[in-house]
Amino acid sequence: MEPLVLLFSFSLLHLCDTQGTPVFVQTGKDLRLDVQKTVLKEGDDFTWSVNDSINVVKLAYGDKPFIFPNYKSRAEFSAENHFILLKNVEKRDSGDYRARVSSASISDVAEYSVTVLDPVSGVNLTVKPCSSNSTNVTVICSTEDSLINSTFTCDKQTCSPEGGERAEIITPGASLDVYLKSGSVICNHSNQVSSKTDTQKIEDFCIKPEGTPVCVQTGKDLRLDVQEPVVLKEGDDFIWKVNGTINVVKFRGIEPAISESYKSRAEFSAEDHSLRLKNVEKRDSGDYRALVSADKDITVAEYSVTVLDPVSGVKLTVKSCSSDSTNVTVICSTEDSLINSTFTCDNQTCSHEGGERAEIITPGASLDVYLKSGSVICNHSNQVSWTSDIQKIEDLCIKPEGCEYRPTSEAEATK
Repeated sequence: MEPLVLLFSFSLLHLCDTQGTPVFVQTGKDLRLDVQKTVLKEGDDFTWSVNDSINVVKLAYGDKPFIFPNYKSRAEFSAENHFILLKNVEKRDSGDYRARVSSASISDVAEYSVTVLDPVSGVNLTVKPCSSNSTNVTVICSTEDSLINSTFTCDKQTCSPEGGERAEIITPGASLDVYLKSGSVICNHSNQVSSKTDTQKIEDFCIKPEGTPVCVQTGKDLRLDVQEPVVLKEGDDFIWKVNGTINVVKFRGIEPAISESYKSRAEFSAEDHSLRLKNVEKRDSGDYRALVSADKDITVAEYSVTVLDPVSGVKLTVKSCSSDSTNVTVICSTEDSLINSTFTCDNQTCSHEGGERAEIITPGASLDVYLKSGSVICNHSNQVSWTSDIQKIEDLCIKPEGCEYRPTSEAEATK
């Protein structure tokens, strides 16, 4: 393990009010602290101490260095250059380290303020749902305990920052930033001893796709066709790609070569050049392009594929009735959303009085309640599935026309 070597260099990142040179070191690393050239004379003692109270090592003129018991297994001292090396440091090793020569007078020859820090946790950059025109892109830069939102206006080549917020960092001394650099958006989590980043190229963001939109349900099979028959000439390659970089299959007229990650679930037709993906998952969403590669690449098919879970079940319940039982409010609800709607009803018909749109938590889904053919229908749907709950108008809370009094006993009947 390479030790961290620091001489006399000053930093604005110093966190403590001390005269020592600030030094930051990562837990588990080695730390070396040097002194300016020092010549001991007879009767001199050289000492490294921590926080002016704990001795690490002591060297008397003409003797061997003495390393104190608490540091014996993990400290090394150079009798020639008087530097100290602490191995495999821990947070408890943080403190003010002082090298001192004591004789008739006391002279400090080195002083450091040491802070031992854990490395920062990993970071993740994700894209929130895009605006309708797919140019306003909001990204989330997150760690285990912090996150930051930032919005960019993008085209296929460039982005400019529109706004965002600084993260509230729970870990002291760390920073979380999202910024633009060299055609990429970078999410960076760092402190004085470590840094983690996640990077996405601008062209990988959700710019409106040029391909034909295709939605498919998770667990189903997906077939992608080419628009026109393709005739390959000698030396031509036929390729299905995902997101411009990942080859699914490559075909040169003999045997198709399916990429390892798709081998168990992709099928390719050498006859019509179609691609079938079996048992698709959400990670299969992306831009699929079929191209013939010769002197130049010619695109023969392009699809923007979105893999969606089926919607959850839905329930229609009566929330309230007016005193005359003609104004009926129903609730149409799913696992994570609900909508209220009010109808004016008689025994045969209902008319819509008002209601509210549901706030759908699942992107791409819709929740609606409406009248059709003498029934109230609650419907939950997305592009690949739908579920509904239906109640007939006569089953809602229409006021009964009347009731007959029936005594509960013969004695009560003669009253």
